[in-house]
Amino acid sequence: MQWNLRVLYEIRLHRSEELEGDPRPVVAQSLWLPDTQANRKMLQQAAEEGNRHFGDATHWIEERQA
Repeated sequence: MQWNLRVLYEIRLHRSEELEGDPRPVVAQSLWLPDTQANRKMLQQAAEEGNRHFGDATHWIEERQA
């Protein structure tokens, strides 16, 4: 018998707590989502848009083992 073990990961959009031009405090980051191609693409696009608007490295995808 052969076992095929997979580790599941979750991802979410994370942003810098101090963004220039955004006076709103960070109350909560986004929800954790399963790390699928569709979810990763959606969050990557959101991070790129946030980085264009607020500056480089202000938004990124965070990962954790589920």
